[in-house]
Amino acid sequence: MILLTSSFPYLWSMHDTANNHRRRYYLRSLERKIRSAGFESVRFSHLNFFLFPVLGPALLVHRAVFGIRSDHPDRIMPRPPEAVNRLLTAILRLEGRLMRRMRLPWGVSMIGAFRKAV
Repeated sequence: MILLTSSFPYLWSMHDTANNHRRRYYLRSLERKIRSAGFESVRFSHLNFFLFPVLGPALLVHRAVFGIRSDHPDRIMPRPPEAVNRLLTAILRLEGRLMRRMRLPWGVSMIGAFRKAV
């Protein structure tokens, strides 16, 4: 099973509502739920670790200013300019290389690979 989901319930924002997310999770509690469902973790880590110091507070401020309801069913995050998108992609690639060696301690998202326990 491959999983990509949002982390830290306190970061819930209009972005989550607009994208029909159901909830945000804490990594350890979600890992326990997945384990109790009969899966074992191959690799499970936070994602968007380097951007968390910017994205985390930005989501909190956005929620404080605009609330959590979205009048638009579309995503509220526009695609960034190409140069910014290349930089963000490079940051995610760096995180991917780090995740081969370690679990990132925080991030706006989580990504994991799991297999059925034997």
